[in-house]
Amino acid sequence: MTKAIPITASINWSKDTVYFVTRQKDNAAWQPAGEYDIAVSVDPGDIKYEQIILTIDGQSIRLRRIAYYNASQDRTYIFRINNHRLAPDKIAEIFKNRWQIESMFKRLKQNFPLKYFLADFQNAI
Repeated sequence: MTKAIPITASINWSKDTVYFVTRQKDNAAWQPAGEYDIAVSVDPGDIKYEQIILTIDGQSIRLRRIAYYNASQDRTYIFRINNHRLAPDKIAEIFKNRWQIESMFKRLKQNFPLKYFLADFQNAI
Protein backbone atom coordinates (compact mmCIF):
# COMPACT_ATOMS: atom_id res chain seq x y z
CA MET A 1 0.00 0.00 0.00
CA THR A 2 1.39 3.38 -0.95
CA LYS A 3 1.55 6.25 1.49
CA ALA A 4 0.13 9.65 0.67
CA ILE A 5 2.62 12.47 0.28
CA PRO A 6 1.66 15.51 2.39
CA ILE A 7 1.16 18.64 0.30
CA THR A 8 3.80 20.57 2.27
CA ALA A 9 6.38 17.88 1.51
CA SER A 10 5.36 17.97 -2.16
CA ILE A 11 5.88 21.74 -2.31
CA ASN A 12 9.27 21.53 -0.62
CA TRP A 13 10.37 18.64 -2.84
CA SER A 14 9.40 20.56 -5.96
CA LYS A 15 11.42 23.57 -4.81
CA ASP A 16 14.43 21.30 -4.21
CA THR A 17 13.96 19.57 -7.61
CA VAL A 18 13.08 16.22 -6.03
CA TYR A 19 10.61 14.38 -8.24
CA PHE A 20 7.82 12.03 -7.26
CA VAL A 21 5.11 9.95 -8.91
CA THR A 22 2.00 9.08 -6.95
CA ARG A 23 -1.46 7.76 -7.67
CA GLN A 24 -4.35 10.17 -7.30
CA LYS A 25 -6.99 9.38 -4.72
CA ASP A 26 -10.64 9.40 -5.77
CA ASN A 27 -11.51 12.28 -3.44
CA ALA A 28 -8.54 14.50 -4.34
CA ALA A 29 -9.38 18.17 -4.88
CA TRP A 30 -7.55 19.96 -7.68
CA GLN A 31 -8.04 22.64 -10.32
CA PRO A 32 -7.29 22.16 -14.01
CA ALA A 33 -4.57 24.43 -15.40
CA GLY A 34 -4.36 23.19 -18.98
CA GLU A 35 -4.68 20.08 -21.10
CA TYR A 36 -2.07 18.78 -23.51
CA ASP A 37 -2.38 16.89 -26.76
CA ILE A 38 -0.97 13.39 -26.64
CA ALA A 39 1.68 12.72 -29.26
CA VAL A 40 1.13 9.89 -31.73
CA SER A 41 4.40 8.24 -30.67
CA VAL A 42 3.24 7.87 -27.06
CA ASP A 43 1.93 4.56 -25.71
CA PRO A 44 -1.75 4.07 -26.69
CA GLY A 45 -2.58 3.50 -23.01
CA ASP A 46 -2.16 7.21 -22.29
CA ILE A 47 -5.65 8.68 -22.47
CA LYS A 48 -5.32 12.06 -20.73
CA TYR A 49 -2.48 14.41 -20.01
CA GLU A 50 -3.06 17.69 -18.18
CA GLN A 51 -1.59 20.21 -15.80
CA ILE A 52 -3.29 20.76 -12.45
CA ILE A 53 -2.92 22.98 -9.41
CA LEU A 54 -3.31 21.72 -5.85
CA THR A 55 -3.88 24.36 -3.17
CA ILE A 56 -3.84 23.60 0.54
CA ASP A 57 -3.49 26.16 3.34
CA GLY A 58 -2.76 28.91 0.82
CA GLN A 59 0.14 27.03 -0.76
CA SER A 60 -0.12 25.90 -4.38
CA ILE A 61 1.81 23.33 -6.35
CA ARG A 62 1.65 22.75 -10.09
CA LEU A 63 1.59 19.07 -11.05
CA ARG A 64 0.87 16.97 -14.09
CA ARG A 65 -2.07 14.59 -14.02
CA ILE A 66 -1.86 11.61 -16.35
CA ALA A 67 -4.55 9.02 -16.95
CA TYR A 68 -3.17 5.70 -18.20
CA TYR A 69 -5.28 2.74 -19.33
CA ASN A 70 -3.76 -0.71 -18.75
CA ALA A 71 -5.43 -3.02 -21.27
CA SER A 72 -4.15 -6.25 -19.68
CA GLN A 73 -5.84 -5.36 -16.36
CA ASP A 74 -8.73 -3.41 -17.93
CA ARG A 75 -8.07 -0.62 -15.44
CA THR A 76 -7.33 3.11 -15.60
CA TYR A 77 -4.63 4.57 -13.37
CA ILE A 78 -4.33 8.28 -12.64
CA PHE A 79 -0.89 9.57 -11.70
CA ARG A 80 0.31 12.90 -10.35
CA ILE A 81 3.90 13.96 -10.89
CA ASN A 82 5.88 17.12 -10.33
CA ASN A 83 8.31 16.48 -13.21
CA HIS A 84 7.13 18.41 -16.27
CA ARG A 85 9.62 16.91 -18.74
CA LEU A 86 9.02 13.16 -18.74
CA ALA A 87 6.76 11.58 -21.34
CA PRO A 88 3.44 10.22 -20.00
CA ASP A 89 4.27 6.60 -20.89
CA LYS A 90 7.57 6.86 -18.95
CA ILE A 91 5.65 8.02 -15.89
CA ALA A 92 3.46 4.91 -16.00
CA GLU A 93 6.61 2.79 -16.37
CA ILE A 94 8.24 4.51 -13.37
CA PHE A 95 5.20 3.83 -11.20
CA LYS A 96 5.11 0.19 -12.34
CA ASN A 97 8.78 -0.25 -11.39
CA ARG A 98 8.19 1.54 -8.08
CA TRP A 99 5.36 -0.81 -7.28
CA GLN A 100 7.56 -3.85 -8.01
CA ILE A 101 10.11 -2.51 -5.52
CA GLU A 102 7.39 -1.98 -2.88
CA SER A 103 6.13 -5.54 -3.42
CA MET A 104 9.66 -6.94 -3.08
CA PHE A 105 10.17 -5.13 0.24
CA LYS A 106 6.83 -6.44 1.47
CA ARG A 107 7.85 -10.01 0.65
CA LEU A 108 11.23 -9.52 2.34
CA LYS A 109 9.59 -8.22 5.51
CA GLN A 110 7.12 -11.12 5.60
CA ASN A 111 9.68 -13.86 4.91
CA PHE A 112 12.63 -12.50 6.89
CA PRO A 113 11.30 -10.70 9.96
CA LEU A 114 13.98 -8.72 11.77
CA LYS A 115 13.56 -8.47 15.50
CA TYR A 116 16.93 -6.92 16.23
CA PHE A 117 19.32 -5.03 14.02
CA LEU A 118 22.55 -3.40 15.08
CA ALA A 119 23.97 -0.57 13.00
CA ASP A 120 26.22 2.44 13.35
CA PHE A 121 23.90 4.85 11.57
CA GLN A 122 20.22 5.83 11.75
CA ASN A 123 19.13 4.74 8.24
CA ALA A 124 20.45 1.19 8.48
CA ILE A 125 17.32 -0.47 7.08
